[in-house]
Amino acid sequence: MFFRQIRYGFLLLFVVFLITACTRTEQGVSIGVEASVATTQQMERFGQLGDEVYTDTVQADFLEARKKIIQMSELLPQMQLEGITTPTGVKTLADTLQQAIKVYNAVQLNTEEALFQSTRIRLMADALTHASSPLWLQYNKVVQEHLLQMEKAIKQKEQDKLKTTFINLKNLYLSLKPALQVSLQENEASKLDSAFVYVQKELQTAPMSMTNLNHGIKALQKVLEDQFQNKADASAYLPFMELNEPSYHWMIVLATIIMIILSYTAWRMRATKNDIITIYRK
Repeated sequence: MFFRQIRYGFLLLFVVFLITACTRTEQGVSIGVEASVATTQQMERFGQLGDEVYTDTVQADFLEARKKIIQMSELLPQMQLEGITTPTGVKTLADTLQQAIKVYNAVQLNTEEALFQSTRIRLMADALTHASSPLWLQYNKVVQEHLLQMEKAIKQKEQDKLKTTFINLKNLYLSLKPALQVSLQENEASKLDSAFVYVQKELQTAPMSMTNLNHGIKALQKVLEDQFQNKADASAYLPFMELNEPSYHWMIVLATIIMIILSYTAWRMRATKNDIITIYRK
């Protein structure tokens, strides 16, 4: 019986520990919960607007798309993005929206340019709202195919094909660039820019040096693979709950554990009571 009491004591201590831990978690999170929830809601709205800008543009509803770009530019300064993206990322968000507004404000709208800008906005907004698994990761295969075609063109010394493929790759990169700058660290984004500039410079050199181009393409491939692979690896090891997620999931889990332990303790105490034989003094 003594050992049973000790066992119950440990169970009760464990319950107290869980309750205390839950309380501390709530206190620790509650300081930033309101700001975090507000920021999350604003980011979700920002991402939704980005999707709608793209959809409206594809459907040729340019006026509606323009309104939503303006809404995004007005919403951006309200969001607390420190720690979510870099200062370069914040600047990129603002600059990309301003560039798009100029395109949509044109007297004679260039529909191809509008589609290009809407694609950039959608990917950029998604990179902000889905930091762990951004849409731009899905372009990895297309990027690698372009790089493979460039390698083949160098081996076969097909300069025109090499130039055309690089132009296509660079256009793709320019579509992804705002999203990459939102997602990546500043030094990582700078490496990508430098690699593209080097290859472009070599392509414009007369006569072309296939050795230098091959070196540049290998370097570009390495940088691109690193960024895509690093982000893909990070998304494969997501925590149970991200920082900006509400704490309700944890509360439910901990409450469930506490209820199970309390129920078990009550049952064991009742069973123990039934096992006790009362001895009366004669």
